[in-house]
Amino acid sequence: MRIIDTSTALDLQGREVLSITAAQPVLLQLQSGLVWITVTDDENDYWLAGGERMHLPARRHVVIETDAAASRLLLTVLPQPEGGVLPGAAVPAALEDLA
Repeated sequence: MRIIDTSTALDLQGREVLSITAAQPVLLQLQSGLVWITVTDDENDYWLAGGERMHLPARRHVVIETDAAASRLLLTVLPQPEGGVLPGAAVPAALEDLA
């Protein structure tokens, strides 16, 4: 499992699997490709296509798997929420815009 403690860009090959966790929330921005994401204690799985983004909660095991083609993603470590309250579940950023 890879610990994400600084913002980073990653290039994943087709069918590559990445296992991550972070002490702080992370914004995942998919620049290209198609990925499947699952988060510990979240009953949903997510598909993201190039150009989409998703907020990942702190202290959760996250598995990201690319589709058949390569993918490029940016992982941006976010500041801890005020009061130390951690997000409860992963939420695709597009859904947050609907709230």
